[in-house]
Amino acid sequence: MSDNNETRSLIDALNRRVADLEHELAALKRQVAVEPVKDWRSTVGMFTGDEVMKRIDAAGQAIRQKEREAARRKKPARRKVKQ
Repeated sequence: MSDNNETRSLIDALNRRVADLEHELAALKRQVAVEPVKDWRSTVGMFTGDEVMKRIDAAGQAIRQKEREAARRKKPARRKVKQ
């Protein structure tokens, strides 16, 4: 009889765990269904007029300009011709 009670106890515990998991899963599904999907378009214009972003953009432009100038000055490596 002890084995039977132990088995019944394990089954009851598993049933409770499954019920808890089902409840949690249902809550997560509701949460996912409610939240809107965000994409990159929601960020367009987000930093318009922001002084910090203007400085960041200017610094990025300066870096790119330096790289362009360096690339133009750089002489292409000569390749040896096999004879």
